[in-house]
Amino acid sequence: MDATCARRASTSLRSAARTRCHGSSRLSAGEAREFTRALEQVYVCDSDLEDELIRAVGAERLQEIIEAQGELHSFRTLQKQPAQRARTIQQQLRVFLGNRKIRYAELLVGALDLTRVPRPLDELLRAVGAPPA
Repeated sequence: MDATCARRASTSLRSAARTRCHGSSRLSAGEAREFTRALEQVYVCDSDLEDELIRAVGAERLQEIIEAQGELHSFRTLQKQPAQRARTIQQQLRVFLGNRKIRYAELLVGALDLTRVPRPLDELLRAVGAPPA
């Protein structure tokens, strides 16, 4: 987990603790057990789920999906923008999917090789009792 993600997670956890404890950072013994148990059920992505899915599906396959959606020309145009030229293909794909996440989420999951399911998603599926791939 990178430092930014760790800070966000830490901030979110502190916020959740304050909310649960009515503005205080102190927990009763019962609340502490409940909070600790909740922490055991947190599945953290390196950056976020989109990033995990882009890596798992792979840049080449994702570009095929973009092409099938009739948007490859738009992606190529984005790649030519000065701000995008120095970025990796994964970063460019992430930018491209920015406001298309909802539309592409099902396509990415559908294209996912079940032997390459992102670790946090795999752990979550195992925790809820989903059958193994």
